[in-house]
Amino acid sequence: MKTFTIAFAVIAIMLPNIINTQVPNGSFEDWDVINGVKKPVSWDFNQSLSLGFIKDTISVEGDFSLKLFPTNSYPPCSSVLNTSIQLDSILGENKSLSFYAKSELTPPNYEEEWVFFQVKVSFFEDGIFLDKIQWQTLEEIDTFTKFTVSLAYPEADQLSIEILGGAIEEVIGGCVGRSTSWIDDLKIEESPIVSSNEIFKQEKDDYLLYPNPTTGKLYIKDEKNIYNKFRILDLMGKLIHEGEIINAQLEIPRTFIGTLFVELISAKNQFRTTRKVLVSR
Repeated sequence: MKTFTIAFAVIAIMLPNIINTQVPNGSFEDWDVINGVKKPVSWDFNQSLSLGFIKDTISVEGDFSLKLFPTNSYPPCSSVLNTSIQLDSILGENKSLSFYAKSELTPPNYEEEWVFFQVKVSFFEDGIFLDKIQWQTLEEIDTFTKFTVSLAYPEADQLSIEILGGAIEEVIGGCVGRSTSWIDDLKIEESPIVSSNEIFKQEKDDYLLYPNPTTGKLYIKDEKNIYNKFRILDLMGKLIHEGEIINAQLEIPRTFIGTLFVELISAKNQFRTTRKVLVSR
């Protein structure tokens, strides 16, 4: 049975779309040529020479989808595209980001048996970074499948969306998780209400970071034991400290107080997840 690693609530049933502000060019129908490089309109990318993405006629909505694949250059390993959405007003309650995704292993990746494909959403309010959530799969997705993730920050007035695929940089160097992925029909929709108990259960099954508030020391209950590094970010999303998780513990330096973001990272950078914490001395 295939499983998908999802760092936040997934909702299967959708209500009609009544959102005024949408993901720009979320169906990847419109493409520009900038300095000889063909890219989707309203999307920026991280590569300059060897591109790891193209438009493809395999699609769900319209004529095209976005296809991401490994490049022959190193670095970067990952193909990363991003766009920003300035909302007409605050995001509001019960909103979700939906999209169709497809993914497969790329030779010579068959021995690794995992793919690299992520969608990340960052939330901002009045220019201040609130949080980042992440969807990802390590498994092949044989046919276009719809995924829906909860946008759990109703106060946000700006979103940033990143799509990552192709491969990921190994800690010791080189590219791993070589895979080809497609994404199409990316949009914001109204979603049914998810109870706080359901959301808590999914977070609890993933990991637990406590206590919160904290005086500086945090403990991690991680049943899968995948996180071994951490980063501390301020409210603007700026990195202010990083370190290793030792014996399921991490320490926030005494110079930092107030509301901060703690990002946990796995050994090969396949998994990243963020929690907001309050530090009081």
